[in-house]
Amino acid sequence: MSFISRLFGKKEESSDSTEDLIAFMERQDAPWIQRGEAIADDVVTKLTGGQVFRISNVRDAIESKFPAHHNVVRVGFHTRLLSHVDAGTVLLVSEEGGDQILVHKDHLNKLRSA
Repeated sequence: MSFISRLFGKKEESSDSTEDLIAFMERQDAPWIQRGEAIADDVVTKLTGGQVFRISNVRDAIESKFPAHHNVVRVGFHTRLLSHVDAGTVLLVSEEGGDQILVHKDHLNKLRSA
């Protein structure tokens, strides 16, 4: 018998209740992950138009707008963004100081000439 079981006089939780808890947590996180994905889609649309973004600025904006859920929103953002990076449409360019710049593949030459 575990310490918690002895302390509270409860039986051990079954793996079913653990799986139920994980499923519940995933359902709770889903809307926040979707918000992060929507932010990534918006950023990619703007990158297509020639804008450039610093990862740190996007991260700061997410933390500011979603203080209680920023980590989950960032997961959605990064997951969706990395799918565009893997597809080769969005490039991550490292900058001095460790920050990264997001640029659309069609606009990389503009960034290099600036």
